[in-house]
Formats: sequence, C-alpha cells, structure tokens
Amino acid sequence: MNDLTTISKAKLANLEERLKKLAADKSYFQLIIQLMNRMSAVPGLENTIENLLRAVGDVIGGVNLILYYRVDEDLHYADVCGIQKRLDSLDDTLVERAFATREPVEHEHPFSDTRMLTPEFSKAYTWAVPLLVGPEVIGVLKMESLHLAMRELSQQLPTFFNYAALVLKNEIESYVKQREAAKFVAIVQSSDDAIIGKTLEGVITSWNKGAERIYGYPESEGIGRSIALLAPPGHEDEAPRILARLKEGQHVEHYETVRRRKDGQDIHVSLTISPITSANGSIVGASTIARDITERIRTEDELRRVNRALRMLSASNQTLIRATEEGGLLNEICRMVVDVGGYRMAWVGLAEHDVAKTLRPVAHAGFESGYLESVNLAWADVERDRGPDGIAIRTGQPCVARDISSDPAFAPWREDALQRGCHSIIALPLTNEGQTFGALSIYAAQVDAFDAKEVDILEELAGDLAYGIVALRTRSARARAEDDIQRLNHELDQRVRERTAQLEVANKELESFSYSVSHDLRAPLRAIAGFSQALLDDYSANLDEEGKRCLHRVRAAAHRMGQLIDDMLSLSHVTRGEMRMETVDLSSLAQEIAGELARREPERKVVFSIAPEVIVTGDARFLRVALENLLGNAWKFTSKRQEATIEFGVTEQEGQPVYFVRDNGAGFDMEYADRLFGAFQRLHTPDEFPGTGIGLATVQRIIHRHGGRVWAEGRVDQGATVYFTLPKAAPG
Repeated sequence: MNDLTTISKAKLANLEERLKKLAADKSYFQLIIQLMNRMSAVPGLENTIENLLRAVGDVIGGVNLILYYRVDEDLHYADVCGIQKRLDSLDDTLVERAFATREPVEHEHPFSDTRMLTPEFSKAYTWAVPLLVGPEVIGVLKMESLHLAMRELSQQLPTFFNYAALVLKNEIESYVKQREAAKFVAIVQSSDDAIIGKTLEGVITSWNKGAERIYGYPESEGIGRSIALLAPPGHEDEAPRILARLKEGQHVEHYETVRRRKDGQDIHVSLTISPITSANGSIVGASTIARDITERIRTEDELRRVNRALRMLSASNQTLIRATEEGGLLNEICRMVVDVGGYRMAWVGLAEHDVAKTLRPVAHAGFESGYLESVNLAWADVERDRGPDGIAIRTGQPCVARDISSDPAFAPWREDALQRGCHSIIALPLTNEGQTFGALSIYAAQVDAFDAKEVDILEELAGDLAYGIVALRTRSARARAEDDIQRLNHELDQRVRERTAQLEVANKELESFSYSVSHDLRAPLRAIAGFSQALLDDYSANLDEEGKRCLHRVRAAAHRMGQLIDDMLSLSHVTRGEMRMETVDLSSLAQEIAGELARREPERKVVFSIAPEVIVTGDARFLRVALENLLGNAWKFTSKRQEATIEFGVTEQEGQPVYFVRDNGAGFDMEYADRLFGAFQRLHTPDEFPGTGIGLATVQRIIHRHGGRVWAEGRVDQGATVYFTLPKAAPG
C-alpha cells in the first residue's frame, strides 16, 4: 500500500512538472507571437526599428534600449526614444564585442535602491545580443535589465531574435533598393539626355526632363503615346526595326538618326537602346537614351564644307599651274567647284563695256540646263542688274544671297534658280590691279550655305582664278609677240621692240589708272578753289551774305574733294605698292604717332597706353600708315570726351597674337560693323566727325596684304576696338 502511495506521488509530481512546463511553453509562444505581431505591424525600416525597440521594452522589460545596425558600410544608431542617426565610429566595447564575436555579451553589476529591498533587484544586467542571419550580423540590440540575466534571455527568446534579425535584414535591403532607385530616378530626371522607357509595342512608359527639353513634349503628352510620335517622314520604320532587335536581346549603341520636336524642328540625335527585363529574365520593354548631337553635326558639316572647299582650292590651283588656255581653264575651274567643292552650279561671266554693260557667260558646270541663256545678265546699276553678280562687279566685293527664295535682289532670277535646285549664291569679283573684269558665281543647294571661313576660301579661289586669267592672257600675248618676232626678219626687230615697249607702257598705264584719274581731278579742283577765293577777295563787297556762304561751301566742297583724292591715292598705293618685309617695332611706331597727335592738339587731355616691345614682321611704311589711321580714328572719335583714353596692345586668340587699338570714344552700332571697312563708308556725319571714310578701308587692305585679318567691336557711346592679326612670316 505504501509502495503504491509512493508511486502515485512520484507520478503526480512528474505530472505537475510537465503541466508547469506546458504552461511556460504556452506563455513563451504567446510572448513570441506578441513580439512578432508588434514588429510586423507597419513596414518600413524606421517603423520596424521603432516597433522592435518598443516591443522588447514593453514585453521583456528593461531600459535604455538601443539598436546598432549597418546599412552598406555605414553604422547607424536607434534608441527607444526615437532618436536615429549615423555614427562615424563605435565607442561601446560591449557592442563591439557582440559585433566581433557574433555571441551575446553580458555585463553584471550590483544595483541598490532603498525603494527596492527584495533580493531579486540586488543585481542589474547590461547585455548586447547580436541579431544574426546565418553568419551575418545584421545588428546588435543593447539594453539594461534589473532582473533578467543573459542566460534567462537566451533560453526564452532565441526564436524572436532570429525573426527580428530576418525582418531587419529584409527592411534594410528594401531601404537600400529604394534609396538606389531614388538616386537612379534623380539621375534620370536631372540628365541632359532624353531617357525614355517604352513597351515592346513602342508605347512610351517613362519620360524624363531631358526628353522634355530635347523633344519639347511635356511628360503628360509623351507617356502613353507611340514612340513613332518622334519620327519625321522617312524614318517611320526605324522604331519597329529597333524593337525587333531588342526582342532578340540585342543592344543598340550610338545609333545616329533624325527626330522631330514638337515645334516641327528636326534634330540629330544619337540613340543608345537597351532591353528591359523582368525578374524572370524575359524582355518586357526598352530603355532609350537620346543625346542631341545637332550642334556636333552642324560643326562637322561646316568642317566638311571648309575641307571640301580647301580641296577644291588645292585642285583648282593645280589646274591653274597646268592651264595653257583661258577657256579650258575656266571650264575646268567650274567643274572643280561642282565636282570637288560639292556646289550645285558654277559659272564665270566677263563684264562687257558695251552700252548695256552685258555680263557674258564664258564657262559653266553643274545644273545649268539653259539657265544662263534665260536670265540675260548685265552689271549696270539698274534695278534688274542689282543681283549678286552685278553688285560684285560694280563694287569689287563678294556678294552673297543667303536665301534665293526670299532675297528681293534676286527676284528676277528666283524661279529659274529654284527650279534647278539652287537656294543660295555667292558672286565673287575677278579683279586685276583694282579693276573688276568679271565674276565667278557659285550656287549651293542649301540655304545660307556660305559661312565666313568658306567665303574667305572662295575669295582666295576667285583671286587665284583672276590671276590665272591675267597670267594666261599675258602669256598668250607674250607668245603671240614671240611668234611675231620669229616670223619677222631682222629688219623688223625694231618694230618688235616698239610693240613690246608699247605693251609695257599700256600695262603701266593700266597700273596707274587710279593715280592718273586722281591727278586729273586736281586741276579743275584748283581752279574751283582759286576762282571762288578770287571772288571772295575781289568781289566780296558786291556779294550778300548768302552769296558769300555759297562760295565758302564751294571752297569747303573742293577741299573735301581734295581730301578724297588724297585718300584714293593712298588707298591705291597700299593696294599696289611693292612690299618690303622687315622686322618692325609697332610699339615705337605707336609712340611716335601718339606724340604727333598730341603735338597737333596740345589742349586735349588724352591718356595713351601703349604696350612695349610689340615686334612683328611686315612692311614698315604700310604698317605705319595702318597705325596712323587706327590711332588717328581713335583720336578723332574721342574728341568729345573730357577724359579720353587710347590703348594699343596685344592679346592672344587660339595661340596667335592679336593686336588692337581701343578707345572710349563715340563707338558704333555693331549692326553696321560690316560697313566699317568699305571705302567711303561712314557711320557718322561730317558735322559730327570729319573724314572721308577711307581710313579703315586702307587699314584692311594693308592687313590683308600682310596675310592677316582685321575686325572691329564697339558699342554706341562706349568706345570701339579694332583688332588685327599679322602672320609671323607675312607674305610679300
């Protein structure tokens, strides 16, 4: 009986122990579920951390709960009070050990408080628990507890901390992905390139700011529409072909094509297109990066045109060297212009000096097809003959019609030119010793086809051609003379010498034509001035004030005409005079001229600033004339300034020295800058500033003869600057 009682008590004790264990397990699982529910309440990294700390504090107890965790390589801190921040370093040894060992770390220390006298609160614990996913430490949870030792914690909550580590890892990874996605979106939106997403059917799904800027459509007008929206006529089949390649997994890189903006303007773009894949690797769309290369294409086109023009110039020069007959030379040059230069049409016309001043075509190439017969060209100064060719011959300067369809001067020939595909033209004078004897006209298929560099090259071509024509004519004349000499016997030798002498005299007379014209004008001018002065001296008492005023005006006009003749002689001299190249000190020349100007008008207050030791190679006489004109102009146009400044100096552009004369005088409107260097062109009236308008034309011809360039910049009432260049070895 006693044995049965003992067995029954033992079983009962065992049963009670099992019941207690079951009750504890139930409480443990309920606690775990409660903690997990708290953590899963609201997604997001910050919310997850906040719920983790609060759940541990509320359910387990303890104070000063802190979570240390890493995002990429950055260490972060979060506490139960809601403070979250990034740490530059970790100065908590307990947490460092937990991170390093991947094991829980506990620090036990005594605790005493008069309000808590029970033995259970005689000790306090600070512990750090690593949150692990496999071998990886996601973070370390640190807290202080008055009653819970680490061994009790590890026995009760390992499942929760494993779960917490997994949830925290997922949230950190999600946060990193969202952050990277946000960076990518920011990069896409801030890109100057157009970045467009589309389906495999070509429907636009994304549209960044770069796309708005390049194509002109806002995002609301782009998304949902077909990518064919951007294809101009002739390019409609590009998008289907590209999408077909993408469906096969191919990438398209640096595909250059044309796209149309919302405003109807066509632009050049470079496309890089990549397939967009889903999570399972299947291709679901395409991403296009488009870069506007319109400016690059324009620059390349300009370079191609200039290079083509240079090749044409080189080929033409070779033709000039080999030429033996004028007609063949002219036709070959026209062919070079079309075949090598790539222009639509070219022709050469010679100026006849008949009553109608006919412009006689003598050679052509390209899409002429009867054009020259239909237009009946002349170079007289009447309305019909004021086209580019007539202007070039009359002025001796190139004339450009940039858009034949709208240029009123080209109206009489517009329809014929447009029918032959010509949209712009440049007419280049053919001159010899200052006399224009014809024109080379070049037509292009594009509007505004002739930029400044191209015009310079074509001017050189026209100059070479004119020289070649004159040389052939001279050579032909010489050959004829030699044939005559060979046919004549010894008795005719004197006649041959006489004819040769006559030819030389004729050439010299032609060379000095402008001189003789100018000199011939002086005699009547002297007569006008002398007789008008005699009237004033001898008959002044018989003249009323109006009569005297008229005579004074006659004398002033004669004086001005004399100035014009002097300037014409000077301009003719610098155009034809022989150049002697030597080393020239421009600074010394400028100092001398400045001194002469100051002595001429000592009452003026003018500050000269002259750069020292500006040494060049050139003709000293001509360069002095150029500086006299430039500094004289600066002196003249600062005459109304109380404090005038005139500067001569040198700067650098593209590695080359550029010389300049600058003043703070009257200045000019840049709209009329192209008139500054024309002979007799003036932007001010004689009453404002005296002069004949020859000075800057003289400067330009001197600089051009040295192989340099000259240009001016200015603003009204804010002064002007004239720049010029001189090659290191200037031509003769």
